[in-house]
Amino acid sequence: MFLEELKEASGNLSQLGRLSYNPIDINGAYYGGHLYYPVQTLHREIVKGDNSGIEEIVEKRETVIIRSDRSVHMAVESKAMKGTNNDQKVWRLTDGTLIDKLPKPNMYSSWSWSSIATYLNGKVKVRSLKAMLDDVSGYLKKSIWLPYEDDYALLTLVVPVTFTQAVFDAIPLIIVNGPTGSGKTQLGIAMSNLCANGSMIGQTSAASIARHIDESRGFVVLDDLESLGSKKGQESAAFSELAQAIKLSYNKSTAVKVWTDVKTMKTEKLNFYGVKLINNTQGVDNILASRMLHIQTRKMPPVIRKNFGNQGAADIKKLKALRNELHVWTFENIDLVAEKYRELFPRKTDRSEEITAPLKVFVDLAGNADLKAQALMALTRQRNKSVDYDDPIEVLREAVRNIIIQGYDWVTPTHIVNEMKTLFPTFFKQESTTHIPEWQRPDWVGRQMRMLDLFDQSREGIRKRVKGSNLRFYPINPMAIEAARIWAAEQGLMMKEPGSIECDMFCQECKGCFYRNVGCDIGG
Repeated sequence: MFLEELKEASGNLSQLGRLSYNPIDINGAYYGGHLYYPVQTLHREIVKGDNSGIEEIVEKRETVIIRSDRSVHMAVESKAMKGTNNDQKVWRLTDGTLIDKLPKPNMYSSWSWSSIATYLNGKVKVRSLKAMLDDVSGYLKKSIWLPYEDDYALLTLVVPVTFTQAVFDAIPLIIVNGPTGSGKTQLGIAMSNLCANGSMIGQTSAASIARHIDESRGFVVLDDLESLGSKKGQESAAFSELAQAIKLSYNKSTAVKVWTDVKTMKTEKLNFYGVKLINNTQGVDNILASRMLHIQTRKMPPVIRKNFGNQGAADIKKLKALRNELHVWTFENIDLVAEKYRELFPRKTDRSEEITAPLKVFVDLAGNADLKAQALMALTRQRNKSVDYDDPIEVLREAVRNIIIQGYDWVTPTHIVNEMKTLFPTFFKQESTTHIPEWQRPDWVGRQMRMLDLFDQSREGIRKRVKGSNLRFYPINPMAIEAARIWAAEQGLMMKEPGSIECDMFCQECKGCFYRNVGCDIGG
């Protein structure tokens, strides 16, 4: 039976002689349009004893491979030529796929067998991707406070990428940077609870970390990078080798590395490919930073700490169910993900586009306008790392540039304040819930705009009534508009023609307004 399946799958068994040997590492692979997921099962049968004839239960552990067409496969040793050594034997799956080694069960597997069995029976029902990502976002917001609201959108989109990462040529790495006690570890725990085959590594040897990454084939958190890199002697050299492997692990073509254990001098081929979250207090070098999305943490302000809830025990069951659901959705929709990836990114792009491409695929597939707006805002901020987000003047400049790119050539300080609120951390420089920091005051914004020559002071302003508020609008300096045009071209962003949007159109119906979640004062 296996031979017949093999003939049908491979189609080249009639070729004899010396052939090319190109086996697949099947653990978590995407091959031939299918995803493969290894899982260890317990196989149990009732048999009759050899002599007694009495029925008894026998069982064994058995690793099977789930394929994304609801079929189950096993590794089978091809019949070997006489005198073949063990290390020369050939292994295939029962679908004919040539594999380089026996599939290993994933000790960090996040897909339960009960969910897999339901998927194989075709009886499972999953919600829309939008609904599942709403749950992901809600869990993150309950688990960790982040100063930049739009970073939740980035992390939410990272989650489905970890389930489908084998489809993509490159994926993002994530660096979480912040002072001690700002929630970096908590964020790592929350993400490992959500992501495919999520796991977390603390202080251990470089060799252990390397093998852990290879075995997990999923999302890995490297907690406290400084401690991991503070070893001496041989371990320091091994850590340097590990750091180099991690730098290249964002790209599928450079992620496989021959690893040498400095203690045993044993070499083995390891696959480092996959989404990783690295947290530390000092940041990373420029090369690694270019492969990473940056998430900033800060200590939670007292004004919101009292209202911040913790996860309850009941949420653990919900998390497991959510991950099972995401696994099933992935296996049922992997063709859709691959097709969207080819559609949006038919050719290889630069590194920043490479690592954000998977996120943009899911922005498109989720069909969530709010998530899309937040994610695009966060990605724009990722590209613009030169801005000091602790400096209100720098953020004011960026807010005005954003407004110009959206198509405005007249602006009111209230509009600028709302745009700045989307860029600043929530509660930035706010001493209490009733305190209004200086940068949120329209009169301060107006003074700074004049001092920075961002208003066209050769023309008079106008007044317009917007939802009961009598606002003064000013023309933007043409030089500022030209500077924004040049910047947008350099960043590859589409800029609307200045003046194509009326100055008061920033204020929409509150329910659908872009600024409704940042504390806009218009409309009460």
